[in-house]
Amino acid sequence: MLVRALRAMAPPGPVLWWRDFPYTTRADTPRRPFEDALAGFPEVALPTDPDAKHAACAAYATQLDYQFGGAEGLARALAATGGQEVARLQGSMP
Repeated sequence: MLVRALRAMAPPGPVLWWRDFPYTTRADTPRRPFEDALAGFPEVALPTDPDAKHAACAAYATQLDYQFGGAEGLARALAATGGQEVARLQGSMP
């Protein structure tokens, strides 16, 4: 709903379309209903500190087993992304 609402508003400024980790890496959550619509926007790397990201994810203890299967799974998932986040940029940055 949020994606539809934002697209209908046609905001005058830039929009960064972002899917958060770990959902970007999980095979069991493939729902990406707007992937085709957003594919035309260029990818931009978001500033990310891989060590800080690892520490933040590891601190979310209630989700560690569920999301990653434990600490080793977290390390593997982060390694697969290089610890980086990307977004799709609609419009241009000022």
